[in-house]
Amino acid sequence: MMPQMFFIETSVKEQRRDLCRWVERLVDEGHEVFVYTGSTVSAQQLDGLLWSFSKPSFIPHRIVAHAENARAAVEPVLIGWDLSARGRCGVLVCDETPELEATSGFQIIVHFVPMDDPDKREASRRLWANAKARGMILRHVPMPSSARGGQSTTGRSPTP
Repeated sequence: MMPQMFFIETSVKEQRRDLCRWVERLVDEGHEVFVYTGSTVSAQQLDGLLWSFSKPSFIPHRIVAHAENARAAVEPVLIGWDLSARGRCGVLVCDETPELEATSGFQIIVHFVPMDDPDKREASRRLWANAKARGMILRHVPMPSSARGGQSTTGRSPTP
């Protein structure tokens, strides 16, 4: 089955909060999620944010540096910068964009498009074209019109 790739419009300011909302929703739906970061520092920042972004919820997660750590992990969310450490996760949520070739094996891929960053928006357009050429199922999730005016995207329903 071809993977689905979601392109989520967001802002630079809201991207990580939106990432946490998507992770929370995907875990609530029973998915095991690998959050791909660009570095150990980013992984640590997301680790802290997943602990604090929502008072009423808790998302069990772990930072993994190596495939061995991922195989032993029981948490439904793994955070790392090496896709070989994905363990059993079938969903990839991207804080940074990996090479599309490295995403094989994931059923769902979530990519964020910061609409207020022209360079990242253009890179997302190229990623869309590359994913389309590979035959992936693509989904576009627009930013709510209220958020385009600078308001928070808190009201967004992150339904994959």
